[in-house]
Amino acid sequence: MKYWNENVFGDLERRTKNIVKDLDELDLKEEGEELNEEEVIQKNLISEEFWRVATYNKSLCRPKS
Repeated sequence: MKYWNENVFGDLERRTKNIVKDLDELDLKEEGEELNEEEVIQKNLISEEFWRVATYNKSLCRPKS
């Protein structure tokens, strides 16, 4: 089951770290200059992925009854 979870959903901690790193890079770039249209779209997609992973992680942490 652990193998399946990691391969289907990925390691949540690793995914979260990668998402935060990508968002940080775009935020730093945005501080110095305006993001182009492609980067704005990329930032929005990354933000959506962050919330998807956060919601999934929250659902895993709920007590099972």
